[in-house]
Amino acid sequence: MLTLPFLFLVPAMLFAPRNYGARLESIVGTPQAGAMDRGSAAARKELLIKSIEITATHPLFGIGVGNFSSYTGMWMVTHNTYTEFSAEAGIPALVIFLLLLKKAFQNLRAVRSNPALKSDENLQLLASALWAGLAAYTAAAFFACTARELFPYFMVGYTTALYKISSRGVETVGHIPSPEAVILRPRRGPAPGFGWSG
Repeated sequence: MLTLPFLFLVPAMLFAPRNYGARLESIVGTPQAGAMDRGSAAARKELLIKSIEITATHPLFGIGVGNFSSYTGMWMVTHNTYTEFSAEAGIPALVIFLLLLKKAFQNLRAVRSNPALKSDENLQLLASALWAGLAAYTAAAFFACTARELFPYFMVGYTTALYKISSRGVETVGHIPSPEAVILRPRRGPAPGFGWSG
């Protein structure tokens, strides 16, 4: 199992461009000679500072969703989802977003710790995958502008659905019919429709 990371890392290191290490170092440090980042580290820092300044001057409602690039005149996004929320929609919007993420993690914690569902491998696997996805997203959101993307909200929706399914109890979850059984089941009684009886 330990050889699997090496099978990926060795070719990646062999075929990486010469300036790739310096480029990676410029993400968190000072611009490196030969990194060919064209000042992107300094630009990201300037955008972060500008978004914090806008949050400080427009804390309640922000400057309007999608207006950061035109307001600053830099024509670039913030590269930080959290400061994008606070600058464009205000601190209350950022708090709501953070509470949404917190609730998603609470839903997953409840599913993963439910003793009645420990035997259901599918639910535990799905809960673990959603937890990993949300954890990766909350870290990556510091470096990407994703406030208006759909995938974080889909993950929150999936955690809510999984919590609702698991809260019904193991006897209900264990008896969810397969899609084939639902499609092939003969219909009993009259077909639903909009006709009048009389």
